[in-house]
Amino acid sequence: MYECCCCLAGILRATTGMQFQAGLNDGVLAKGVLSRVKAKVSLVGDAINVAARLCFKAQANSICMSQNVFKHFPAKDATTIEFKAKGKGTITAYSVKIKETKIPIKLDSEQTEIIELETILLYADIVEYTRIADKLGVKRSFELLRKFYLSIDEICIKNGLCKIDLIGDCYSIASACPDCAKQAKSLNNQLERIIKAAKEIQSAVRSLGAFQVRIGVHQGVVHWAKLGAQHYDVFGESVQIVQELQNSCTPGQIIISQAVERLMSKEDLQLQKNTKALSEYKTISYFV
Repeated sequence: MYECCCCLAGILRATTGMQFQAGLNDGVLAKGVLSRVKAKVSLVGDAINVAARLCFKAQANSICMSQNVFKHFPAKDATTIEFKAKGKGTITAYSVKIKETKIPIKLDSEQTEIIELETILLYADIVEYTRIADKLGVKRSFELLRKFYLSIDEICIKNGLCKIDLIGDCYSIASACPDCAKQAKSLNNQLERIIKAAKEIQSAVRSLGAFQVRIGVHQGVVHWAKLGAQHYDVFGESVQIVQELQNSCTPGQIIISQAVERLMSKEDLQLQKNTKALSEYKTISYFV
C-alpha cells in the first residue's frame, strides 16, 4: 500500500503538479451495494472513517498511518502525531514523507468537459456514525445504512431529483444535473421539491429511530465533470458551502443558505436564523 501511494504521488506530480496526502488504516469492513440509484459497491466500517481522519491530518506529500499499520511498516523517519477525534478519543498516528515513484504515463489527449449549471444541492449526513458503527458492528451498521439509503433513493425518484453520490455516510443530491438540465423547471420549483425531499428524509430517519441526520441545502453555480466514470462529479464553491452548512447543522434539522432563503416563500416556511454564520463564505444560514 505504501508503494501504491508513492506511485500515485508520482503520477499526480507528473501530470498535474499537485501534491498528495494519504491516510492508511486497517480493520474489518463490510462490502456491498447500498443504493439502487447509481448503484455501485461500497465499503462500510469504522476503519474507513479513521483512514479519512488520518488523511485529513497528513501533511502535503506525506502518509499518515495508524498504529496498526505502522507495526507492519516501521519507518525510521516517521514523525509521531496525536489528535482528538469525536467518538475515538486521542488517536496516535505516524507521518512519513512520500518518496515519489516516477513511472511513464500516456495521457489522454481528450479534455474533460466541465459544465456549469445553476442548481440546488442537498447533503444529508448521519450524526456520529462512528459511534453507531462501533455499537452495532460492521454487518448491522451496513444493513442500517442500506435501509436508509434505499429510502432516500425512493424520495429522490418521487421528487424528480438527481442523486450525485454517496460520500462516506453522506448522501448528496442535486435538484438538476447536466443529463436532465433541459427538462429542469424553474429554481423555485426545484427548491420546492428539494425542501420537500429534505423533510421526507428527516421523517424517514425518525421512523428508523436509530440515528439523527444533519441536512444542508444551498443554491448556486455547480461545476460538473465526468472524471473517468460514467456519472458526473461536482466541484466548486457551492459544493464547499453545502458541506459546511451540513457540518454546522443541528442534528435532526435542515439548514439552508441565504441564497436558498431568498427563493423561499415567507408565508410557507418559518425560518430561524443560525447564529453560526459561515464567515469564510460570507453567507448567513437559516434552520427550516
